[in-house]
Amino acid sequence: IYDDHPLMKYLKTGISLEMLTGVPLVFFERDVGTALYDEIINLLKKAGVSPVIAQEAGEAMTILGLVSAGLGVSLVTESFTRMKVDGVRYIHLAENQAFSEVWLVYHKHNTLSPAGRRLIAMLKNNVFR
Repeated sequence: IYDDHPLMKYLKTGISLEMLTGVPLVFFERDVGTALYDEIINLLKKAGVSPVIAQEAGEAMTILGLVSAGLGVSLVTESFTRMKVDGVRYIHLAENQAFSEVWLVYHKHNTLSPAGRRLIAMLKNNVFR
C-alpha cells in the first residue's frame, strides 16, 4: 500500500479483505507462471469482493513500483515484505484463510545435499509455521 492511502490507518491492526471493495489493485499478470493470480482472485471472491484490477505486471519490483506511484494496492505474499521500496508499506490481512500453499518437489532417487536434507526435515517438522 502506498504512504498516503486511506487504508494506512490500519497499518498496525491489519485489514480485512472486505476493505478492498472498490480499491484499485495491482496484480501479477495471470500468465506469469504461478497460480497466485487465481488464488488471490478466489480469496477476494470468497470475501464478497469483486476485484478492480487497475494494472497488471510480470515482475515483483514493477508491481511495487506501481504501488509506490499510487496506481493501486497489491496483495502479495509475506516474502515480499523483505523488499523495501520508497513509499510502499505492508499491511497484514486479518483473515486466517489468506495463505498460499507451497510445495517442495524433489526426485526421490537423486542424492540430496546436506542443506537439501535439512530443508526437507524442517518442512516435515513444520518449522516454518
